[in-house]
Amino acid sequence: MVRILGDAFPEAVTTQTYSPRALDAKILAKIMRIRGTHIAHTFTSVKDALSFVDDKDFIAVGTITLAGSALAYSFGLPIPGEVLAE
Repeated sequence: MVRILGDAFPEAVTTQTYSPRALDAKILAKIMRIRGTHIAHTFTSVKDALSFVDDKDFIAVGTITLAGSALAYSFGLPIPGEVLAE
């Protein structure tokens, strides 16, 4: 999957969800860099990653957990597992 995505997108932002099975964002970034993808930024928070790309065209690729988090963010809802702002 990383090879296909790396070939299709010259730049990526990596993040990880709250799931205990989630791949660490820094490890994913390292793997993608080895494949030749430019990593614009790495985030441990899905909300921070989506805020970073909010004014850009982007495609969120990952698990159903990431898809749900991206959907919640797009509707202004709390992202599961993220700490709510005071």
